[in-house]
Amino acid sequence: MKTFTFRYIPDELSLSKRVKKAVGGTPYVKPDELVSKSIKTLLQLITESRLEIFGAIFREKPNSIYALAEKLGKSQPFILKEVHTLESLGLIRLVRELDGNRERLRPVALYSKVVIDCGFEKVQKEAS
Repeated sequence: MKTFTFRYIPDELSLSKRVKKAVGGTPYVKPDELVSKSIKTLLQLITESRLEIFGAIFREKPNSIYALAEKLGKSQPFILKEVHTLESLGLIRLVRELDGNRERLRPVALYSKVVIDCGFEKVQKEAS
């Protein structure tokens, strides 16, 4: 599988500058990573509980949200909210499956590794 990187780059282009570049024909897409110029934003996105849930999805390969909640000892509504966030970040995919007459969501990890890169090496090189 692949690695997903949450990357902090202090001099990252602002959203408005990215939009202007995109309108000018320069796409701004970075596959397999989320880039921010705010460490606070990164930490709000990739919380300890989301990393725990992602790890359980990767290791346990649960067949439903209910099974994942049971495995982690957490409430199903909480897990459902968190897996939707993980899906919106692009870390997992929720597969809809029929189980008799009921539909269930099976979470599937799209990555085997998550990296948080704070870019200190780049900052240190510039300071030298």
